[in-house]
Amino acid sequence: MFETTTLLRSVAKRIAPSMPSPRFRAKRKDAPKQSPAPTVETTGTRSGSPEKTAAVFVQNPLRPQIPEIIYKTGDLGEYNKRGELMFLGRRDSQIKRSGYRIELGEIECALQNAPGIELCCCYYDADKEKIIAAYTGNPDEKALKAALKAVLPKYMLPDVLLKQETLPRTGSGKIDRLALRQEVENEHLIP
Repeated sequence: MFETTTLLRSVAKRIAPSMPSPRFRAKRKDAPKQSPAPTVETTGTRSGSPEKTAAVFVQNPLRPQIPEIIYKTGDLGEYNKRGELMFLGRRDSQIKRSGYRIELGEIECALQNAPGIELCCCYYDADKEKIIAAYTGNPDEKALKAALKAVLPKYMLPDVLLKQETLPRTGSGKIDRLALRQEVENEHLIP
């Protein structure tokens, strides 16, 4: 598996991730110095935060002898047998579905603001091409679906809403997404 990087130029333009381009670089993920991942366009600062900006715009570790800034996007990929760079997913919770880039956190935010929801978490099942939303609380299911439809575009609506008694937690108190996915796969039959 590879993480890839994009060199920044004064004008960024869209390039399909699988197309060869001198703007893209790849380095083995298990190499001593990991390189960041591919992007197709960039902007000035990230969320208006200099700290976040500094964390994603970094010196190219493959060419430390010359000043060359790259952007860490969080995309993961690998080369197939034909030498094409294939997109595998992301380090964060952004997914690509039906041609749309979706932040699962936006779905979680909409879900968390719905009446009756105490806690929620979303993940994407790439094999079934479904967004799974698990939640705790006692919302009216029809009202919950209506609340989500009112604030989310159709392509972002969860395919499956699962009421849980609790959501698994990590040692630091965060929702354990991997454990949740395993619980859902073991306990629920999702078509």
